[in-house]
Amino acid sequence: MNSKTIVKLLIALLVLGGIAWYTQQEPGKDADPSANGIRNGDEVLADLELNDITRIEIAGPDGTNTVANKDGNWVVDSLHDFPADFDKVRDNIIEWSETKVGDVPRGGDDAEYGLSDTATTVTMKDQAGKTLATLLVGEARERKGAQFGGNDGRYIKVDDSPVLLVDSNFDALPSQSEDWITKDLLNIQSADITAVTIQGTNGTVTVDTKDSSAYVVNGLAEDEETTTANAGRAHRALQNLRFNSVANPSTDDTSLGLDKATVFTAKTKAGIDYLVRVGNESSDGDRYARIDATYTAPPAPTRAAAELLVPPDPEPEEATEKTDEGNTNSDADAESTGEEQAPEKTREEKVTEKLAELTKTHEKAVSDANEKVEALADKKAWTYVLDSLDVEPLRFNRSELVSKKEEKDEEANAPANATPQPVPPGLPLAPPPGNTLAPKRTVTTPPIKVEPPKTVVSEPVKVTPPKKSVTTPPVKVEIPKSEPPSPPPVPEGTDNAKDAATETTDTADKTAADGADKATDDGEAAGQKPQEAP
Repeated sequence: MNSKTIVKLLIALLVLGGIAWYTQQEPGKDADPSANGIRNGDEVLADLELNDITRIEIAGPDGTNTVANKDGNWVVDSLHDFPADFDKVRDNIIEWSETKVGDVPRGGDDAEYGLSDTATTVTMKDQAGKTLATLLVGEARERKGAQFGGNDGRYIKVDDSPVLLVDSNFDALPSQSEDWITKDLLNIQSADITAVTIQGTNGTVTVDTKDSSAYVVNGLAEDEETTTANAGRAHRALQNLRFNSVANPSTDDTSLGLDKATVFTAKTKAGIDYLVRVGNESSDGDRYARIDATYTAPPAPTRAAAELLVPPDPEPEEATEKTDEGNTNSDADAESTGEEQAPEKTREEKVTEKLAELTKTHEKAVSDANEKVEALADKKAWTYVLDSLDVEPLRFNRSELVSKKEEKDEEANAPANATPQPVPPGLPLAPPPGNTLAPKRTVTTPPIKVEPPKTVVSEPVKVTPPKKSVTTPPVKVEIPKSEPPSPPPVPEGTDNAKDAATETTDTADKTAADGADKATDDGEAAGQKPQEAP
């Protein structure tokens, strides 16, 4: 290898090494420090004093919004000075101040990074109106290789800096005035509401809570019932109630329709009455509304009320038995435990303690209720724009809360002397009124051979009528004194004949009775009545 070749190889190695060194340098380090002096990891607003910021103006494709610190409170200047959510203001300022440079892209114009007409400009000013910093926020860089996508930083410009890729996404940057505020208005749980009253141009209707899950409209007629679904919606109308925006405070009540508003009142178990006055529609189809809350503390508990909660003293019992040592059983128990028993409290002392307990509970309930009412003091001064769907249950009239009862038994309700209408020829007969059953199907079964019952004819039973018994009067026979007469013959009809006739009669009666019983049993078994004996 000659010297010329070696020199060429050395020159090639130097060129390659220079290229490698250049490509390995951090972006921006080769830039002229006098031009920007920006390096990776630098904070874009490192020289900004955060406490000097008193006004933030944001202009973007969705419009312009402004927040300002006035008298120590941050308000949305572009929303009639409505109070801003301080957490949102603080979080945005901290995010901007902690934003760091991730890269300085080379080449390309501002439009390529979304820093032209579609960009959002954030201007921060101090109390005197001097501009402290300006951010031009462009497009986000999509994360490469991510399965579900996502952003990997955003392109911005700070004042007159070049395009920077920073590590913040600026996702919380408000684009509208309403983005700076908290839109929660009321959150009254339906379980805490005892009654709802809606007073409108069509009258007044009240829906009471019958129990935890049932509602009833006051003043129902016999043929009316509560529309449960709408009654439940009315009781849940103040649960998580939010607003979309606020109206200009300078607008009069007539223009807002609040001079003839529908008044929705919800009474709660705590004694607080929440009111929502609903007015006209806004330009977006929503409704203007105002809220209010009143509280009347219940009377403090009395000693008489406490006495009702304390049971009377028990009747005095007989003297306690004495032990062998002369001490009572209670004294013996106290000596065995070694403890001195506290004397039993009198009923008056118990009543005093109960009264103190009731008073403490009452005072806490009154304090909690007053705090809830006072928390709404700032909100009561504004007119809100409520979503039309949220307003609907606040404006229910009676016809939407009450329905007619369905006639469950048409036949029972039909007149007693109703004459059935004749059926035109050729049409099937209609089922009787109230019969909602399907027509019966006709099932034909094969004929069943049924044997006719056998007729059992019992033979007549011959019954011999009883013989009449004839009692012969005794015959007086005189016996001559001269000679003893021979014994007279026994005439027919004497006692022996009488006994024989009686025995014959009894036997005949028994035979006839047995025959009649047998005939009755045979006749009943054959399904026929027994024939009477002749």
